[in-house]
Amino acid sequence: MFNATQQKVISDFVQGVHADTALDEKTRHMVKLAAAAILGCYPCMEELLNTAKEKGLSQDEVGAVLLTAMFVAAGATKNKAMEVYKTRVNPA
Repeated sequence: MFNATQQKVISDFVQGVHADTALDEKTRHMVKLAAAAILGCYPCMEELLNTAKEKGLSQDEVGAVLLTAMFVAAGATKNKAMEVYKTRVNPA
């Protein structure tokens, strides 16, 4: 699907993200897990949940990450619904 140039761009991007030292490995794992949950990436969630313990996350931390992701997703859903209602269903 991706040609050689595109594959190199992807590879360089992935390497760059993992080389960045602004976040420690555990925090990066939590961010990736939250993003995967919000985006609904099942293969990502499976991999990240399977490796959470070896990255140093406790079950409580995994639960807190997922709960926070659900909170963000719920807020986004509410805001989208309000926007549709205000602009299309009941415009002022």
